Amino acid sequence: MGETPLKLFNSFSKEKDVFKTVVPRQIGWYICGPTVYDSAHMGHARNYVNFDILRRVLTGYFGYSATYVMNVTDIDDKIILRTHLLRLKEVIDVARTANHQGDAFKAAEKTLIESEKDLVALKAAHEALAQEVNAPEFDVQTNFQRIARKYELEFFEDMKALGVRPPDVLTRVSEYVEEVKSFIDGVISKGYAYASNGSVYFDTQAFIKSTGKRYGKLEPGAVGNATLLAEGEGALTQDDEKRSPMDFVLWKSSKEGEPTWESQWGAGRPGWHVECSAMCSDILGCRVDINCGGVDLSFPHHENQLAQSEAYWDCSQWVNYFVHSGHLHIDGLKMSKSLKNFITINAAMSLYTARQIRFLFLLHLWSEPMDLTPTLKADGGGLEGFVQMEQAIAAESSFAEFFFMVKALNREAASNTETAETFWTEVEKNLHQELLQTQLKVDAALRDSVDTPVAVKTLLELVRSVNKYTTRNPEARVHLVLTIARYIGQILKVFGVGSSDDEIGFGSDRGEGRGVEEILTPHLDAFVQFRDEIRSLAKEKAEPKVFLSSCDNLRDVTLPKLGVVIGDSDASGTWKLYDQKELELMMERERQEKARNEEEKRRKQEEAELANRERDLKASILPSEFFRTGEYEGNFSTYDEAGIPLTDNQHNELTKSKRKNLTKIHTAHVKNHEKWKRRSAAQ
Repeated sequence: MGETPLKLFNSFSKEKDVFKTVVPRQIGWYICGPTVYDSAHMGHARNYVNFDILRRVLTGYFGYSATYVMNVTDIDDKIILRTHLLRLKEVIDVARTANHQGDAFKAAEKTLIESEKDLVALKAAHEALAQEVNAPEFDVQTNFQRIARKYELEFFEDMKALGVRPPDVLTRVSEYVEEVKSFIDGVISKGYAYASNGSVYFDTQAFIKSTGKRYGKLEPGAVGNATLLAEGEGALTQDDEKRSPMDFVLWKSSKEGEPTWESQWGAGRPGWHVECSAMCSDILGCRVDINCGGVDLSFPHHENQLAQSEAYWDCSQWVNYFVHSGHLHIDGLKMSKSLKNFITINAAMSLYTARQIRFLFLLHLWSEPMDLTPTLKADGGGLEGFVQMEQAIAAESSFAEFFFMVKALNREAASNTETAETFWTEVEKNLHQELLQTQLKVDAALRDSVDTPVAVKTLLELVRSVNKYTTRNPEARVHLVLTIARYIGQILKVFGVGSSDDEIGFGSDRGEGRGVEEILTPHLDAFVQFRDEIRSLAKEKAEPKVFLSSCDNLRDVTLPKLGVVIGDSDASGTWKLYDQKELELMMERERQEKARNEEEKRRKQEEAELANRERDLKASILPSEFFRTGEYEGNFSTYDEAGIPLTDNQHNELTKSKRKNLTKIHTAHVKNHEKWKRRSAAQ
């Protein structure tokens, strides 16, 4: 039997197709990059981390080489609108500082709230107010580029923080305007586009009627969807210039207040879809192995990208595999600023480490939808975290504790020169077989459209088996354990969550590019300070508890700031080395958990005290008065000498069974009353 082929979920077939590249072992790979008009959010994080993992697996595990091309859309309707929106806010701030709050100011504030997608209204509002308050001059071309660069830099800082590798080739639309115009010329020359009032549109009807080409390959059911078509065209496109509602813009005629570039059709700018086709074609040519992006790009963006590229290259299959990541939803709804569920990457990374966020995505299949459930702080002070992160943190912790255990075992073995490795018993043979089976299962999972959830869970099962083995076997075979740890570390490194400088464990990059002295300085300073403190206490002949307090301060305060955790035991302390930020977040979660537990304990204590007071209050009632007060008051009319009711409040004689039941209640109360008297006497 031959080797199981690698398969990827292909949006063309909606199935897992065998992966074959145009050039053997080489991948021409294009990923749709960000439209840089605002801060990146967790939806972007999932998309780009997902494809970073796929890229790492295909290159680092399966051994392909890849030319990974990413674009930055820095010419777009959203950026233009954002430019004018920020200009309006800027002018309003100038007016507010000058205490200028006339009619233009009020109109500007109203526009800011009601017309954030109306370019004409935004432009008119900030121009009117700017004249009154003498605001700085505004050039849309300059400000447009400044805002795009600001959010581009922020996006790549977020990607770097998440451990996403930079692309091999980065293309910006603003640097490709000439190539875009040339591409459009090529499409026109083939008879698949037409000029109209300074704009150029792709002729979908001509394309549909052509031989050997097909429109609607990705999402046939979405073809003609007016809402999706409008979203794809952008808020600043004039639809009345089209021959058909399905046609889409390649070159947009610029209106007043929009950035502009000269062309043979008139002053304008590139359309959204054509940008990707021109940039991708320039680098990867007439055949592309993989084009990837979020599933929301499937129609119309990728559909139109395909059509215009196949028109330009006069081919029937420009991309072989369209690979889409599933939606990220917040409480079941698509992330949206209008729904106020827009969570930035920066906000998420103030709560979690990059590794934990990557584990979150590794535990969900990249091609499937994913839901995040945010939790808010008890005081209403903002985001506390995500429910789904608990599983990711647990997985990371399991691997981390496993690596700490293996390293401690290895250090112990290295220091024990008298003990040599002995032969394998059945226990070691079985554990080694489990390693081999794990390797096969992980390989099968990765060949099955890079199924990382199965791969990670399989690795965790192996971790649990090794933990049981080392716990139950005092003479654990260190080399076997090290072999397993190295394999697990290797796979985690492929996923982008393993160490870049340590074959066993997560390690850290804290030593990259630094000398030994620079790395050790803060740790040595801490121990010199501790030594001086202990010497001083010894000279003062301090009490033992003072020495212990100093040791505890080293353990609980000084070393954690350096990423070091010491665990106390009866025999000796063990140490663990964490990434400093990771440890800070972990300790903060522990503090929050401790605070929650203490609050829960306090609440339960208060409830218990309240219950005891209510119990004592009830027990303090004289037995003869018990059925005359409280919950029984008014229910009966006559009583016997002990206070047990004889008749109800209508003077009807009670039945024998009712009397019997009330007697039992009365007897129990008498006992409680006696206990209360004893408690009261003892106080």
